[in-house]
Amino acid sequence: MGDGRRDTSARRDTIALRGLRIRGYHEVLAEDRGRGHDFVVDALLTGDAATPARWFTNCRSNPYGNWS
Repeated sequence: MGDGRRDTSARRDTIALRGLRIRGYHEVLAEDRGRGHDFVVDALLTGDAATPARWFTNCRSNPYGNWS
């Protein structure tokens, strides 16, 4: 691209979550209320992380209290 922007169309960043253990409470049935159930999740997320990274960098350099 001639305008100074990088072509990130082929960029693929990956975030892997393996063995994420959570406890959920769906409370549909009376006997489940308060008891909860354990779930284990594996997730693989892919995409271009450049835009979120720029947003995060901007947030770190401009503290929340300074936003107007």
